[in-house]
Amino acid sequence: MKRYQGYLFKQAVEELTRKVAADFGTPVRDIYWSDALTTAGTNNCGDIYFADVADDAVLFDIDVQRYVGFAVHELLHQKYTDFGINGENDYIKQLHNACEDAWIEHTGIDKALTGNIGGLLTALLDQLVDEANVTVQDWADPRQYPFVLAVYLRKHATRKIPLAQGLAPIFDEAAVRLDSATSSADTLAIDRKSTCLNSSH
Repeated sequence: MKRYQGYLFKQAVEELTRKVAADFGTPVRDIYWSDALTTAGTNNCGDIYFADVADDAVLFDIDVQRYVGFAVHELLHQKYTDFGINGENDYIKQLHNACEDAWIEHTGIDKALTGNIGGLLTALLDQLVDEANVTVQDWADPRQYPFVLAVYLRKHATRKIPLAQGLAPIFDEAAVRLDSATSSADTLAIDRKSTCLNSSH
């Protein structure tokens, strides 16, 4: 298993991020490493943000795979997300992001935008679900619904999360509607249709 010191790890991640961006036809303006993040992020200017690692940290190929999975996800937002479309409050924005995340990943996988895109996104999602299953104490807490929905809607997910009573029919309807989504406006409409979710928080 290949080992990376932190500064070499960051170089490798940045190079692979720009390679994936070229495959997508989606230019990256700048790449930033931030202590304020635990995963990754992007903005409407073409910047990508990663959770920082120390220059003397020791990391491995599995860590590179995880960060490239983050890069793929954020670049899919760059390619498909309309950043001007938002919900009217923070909770609806979280639910919308759950629908949006699934939609952009399904679209990218269906179009095979880069090599092993499905494998990268599935591996990343499985890691996140495994971590959440260790740390989350109450999956019936409505604050967990956006993450649960985000996992439930991803057809490429192989790990499961417990569903609170009554969520399955709502999530199943959202999944059906997601199959015909073609835009961020459509994914927001899916969230607004799920009135039981919106009113439960």
